[in-house]
Amino acid sequence: MSKQTVIISGGSSGLGLRMSQQLLAAGYCVRTFSRKASAQTEKLQAEYGADGQYSWRALDTTDHQGVKQFVDAIGKQDEKVVGLINNAGINLDRLLATTSDDEMHKVISVNLESLMILTRAVTRLMLQTGNASIINMSSVIGHRGIKGTSVYSATKAGVVGFTKSLARELGARNIRVNALLPGYIETDMTVNMAESKKQQIIRRTPLARFGVADDIANVAEFLISEKSSFVTGQVIVVDGGLTC
Repeated sequence: MSKQTVIISGGSSGLGLRMSQQLLAAGYCVRTFSRKASAQTEKLQAEYGADGQYSWRALDTTDHQGVKQFVDAIGKQDEKVVGLINNAGINLDRLLATTSDDEMHKVISVNLESLMILTRAVTRLMLQTGNASIINMSSVIGHRGIKGTSVYSATKAGVVGFTKSLARELGARNIRVNALLPGYIETDMTVNMAESKKQQIIRRTPLARFGVADDIANVAEFLISEKSSFVTGQVIVVDGGLTC
């Protein structure tokens, strides 16, 4: 197989976009999907799409049949899938008592069920060749817990448990599985946060700043690469020391 491919869910903005950019620059092929395109996905398509190094598709991660078809199409090409980054997810900032059934089911469906279904489809490709890496994006909120995020926190904690068990299932085929837990990162999800709240977080963070997307992308590239060949089943927190 001539191409070393990484599949990334939710790759059109934020951390998913930055990880896509970094892995492309490192020479990987990137296959990504999200609900909507962005100016950046169009730019990457123009820069890397002509030689087949990059492709993006409009796809909702809860469209399980569409996700399966997306992965099956990659499997039919002359590519070795060496990486999967489960990045797609949604937040819910609400007290449990005021959370509706529909809101609860949606967060669980996107953050946990859809992640499992995509991973199942991709691991079936990985098992054919072995030697691959899966990164499940969790959150420090699933590690620590914050008022008003109980449902979201439960899904992210579930991702950690899924990661640890799957690492044991796939280790014999040299497929590594790790969870990456970002702290507070400067993305679209934090841009509207009140300045007083931001300063409070910075004061509590030993490195005295918010993270940036590169802080996550650098760790993701390491985990995808052979440099992390003896790292699996780990929970890797990137939060500037906030939870230490």
